[in-house]
Amino acid sequence: MGSSEFTTLNWGQELEARPDCHQGATYTELTTSRWSPDTEVEARLPTAWQDEGQEFLERSRSRPLNTQVIQPNCTAVERIILEQLGELHLKVDHLTAMVQSLSANRTQDHHSLSNDHDQILPISTLEDLNVLDERLPRDIDFKKSVTAKLSITGGNSVKKTVWRVCRKVFSPQLATQLNWCGRGQKTGIRTRPVKEIILSAVLGNGALSSVTEAETEMAIQNWLRLSQDRVRGRRRQRTEEDA
Repeated sequence: MGSSEFTTLNWGQELEARPDCHQGATYTELTTSRWSPDTEVEARLPTAWQDEGQEFLERSRSRPLNTQVIQPNCTAVERIILEQLGELHLKVDHLTAMVQSLSANRTQDHHSLSNDHDQILPISTLEDLNVLDERLPRDIDFKKSVTAKLSITGGNSVKKTVWRVCRKVFSPQLATQLNWCGRGQKTGIRTRPVKEIILSAVLGNGALSSVTEAETEMAIQNWLRLSQDRVRGRRRQRTEEDA
């Protein structure tokens, strides 16, 4: 007989020999007590989750303990085991409800972020660019969402990928006010967070397995440098169509 079996038998014999295990206050208190979640843990959860958890707990407390499975001839040890199993079921139900709530909230957050950057991009003013650059470092989820959205833009070359991504980030008019280093009267993007998401999006294109950061940065510089020509070309095209 193993040591664990011997310990279990001794524990059972001790409980059988104690009169309070069957009908005393100690046993009654043990078997009628209800499990409640860790208050310290729940205090760190968002308020909505705490409310849902509390609502579930109140519903569980309103249900009577399932004592039908406990036969009259059960020993004290068997009764304790059955009661503990009942409490485990309550814990599992509570945790399941919390996980479902977490999953639902994450789905809502994802849709909210997706709608958010769809409304923000492409940015068309320097003020909007400043707002975006301030938000990206402090809102990591937003930054990841924007980068993931841009990374599926696609392109079979560095140039095509950079140009497609940049068109999604900057309006044609804003692009004419930007350059790489900030020379002249233009605003540089080399040290701005917006450059980082463009770089990450291009490097995340699976079709460009051998692309380097240097190549990507050069393509961004060329796209910005040609922004005036693209705007003039559009204006010339509109003039020809109007004539």
